[in-house]
Amino acid sequence: MVKRAILKIEGMYCEGCAYTIERFLKEVDGVIEVDITYPTGIAAVVYDENNAKIEDILNNSIFSGNSSYKAKLLKIE
Repeated sequence: MVKRAILKIEGMYCEGCAYTIERFLKEVDGVIEVDITYPTGIAAVVYDENNAKIEDILNNSIFSGNSSYKAKLLKIE
């Protein structure tokens, strides 16, 4: 089943940040589409629930360790 997760991304300071996060999220197996709006810090991630879980997206390496980027799940549609 295809789902759409709405995330709040913290730590973005420019369009380049949004592009980097988008690139990393698209590498997650099962992610179909990523749309990030830098000024609002909102990301819409469309994914196939049969191939990816929301935890896979939230635990992506772009958000872990010493990264300045942090993601918070707002809702799943």
